[in-house]
Amino acid sequence: MIEFENTTIDSPDDFFRKSNLIFHWILAVPLLIFIFLYLEKRDEQWIPLLKDPLTVTILSYFLFPTSIAFLFIGFKAFRDRIQPFKTMSLLQDKMLVFYKAFVVQQLLFGLSSFLSLIGLYLTGNNGFAIFYIIVLFLSSIFRPSASRVCKDLKLKKEDREIVYKKKAFIS
Repeated sequence: MIEFENTTIDSPDDFFRKSNLIFHWILAVPLLIFIFLYLEKRDEQWIPLLKDPLTVTILSYFLFPTSIAFLFIGFKAFRDRIQPFKTMSLLQDKMLVFYKAFVVQQLLFGLSSFLSLIGLYLTGNNGFAIFYIIVLFLSSIFRPSASRVCKDLKLKKEDREIVYKKKAFIS
């Protein structure tokens, strides 16, 4: 899978800055594609590439489940990757584990959104647009926030305060 050999988290502020950068890039690129497709479709300037109903059906039956699978794999990968935090004592190490898990999850969510956009582009099926919006919504819900980090990592009071106030790590 994905490895992060030289990744470090120097403070909660650094964690949120890096996480937000990843989140916004993975969100922005497919969103630009979606906006383009939506505007072209609305203005009736764009015609789907595939017109054969059988091909459209087969492709839809392949892309929808594959997109859904990437979402579920993203959820599972996140849960599996944050498990090592239970054996860690330093907040900095816990947040690094969370960051790595978040990046993997968002990359899988991004793959899911790209597949739905490919389906929309090829077939013109509005179900792909709806699915893309659902993925966009889920990505936003699972974006790291101070409360989410504290909850998922089950942080103690003093660590929660460091995260919420974005203080420096205590060594």
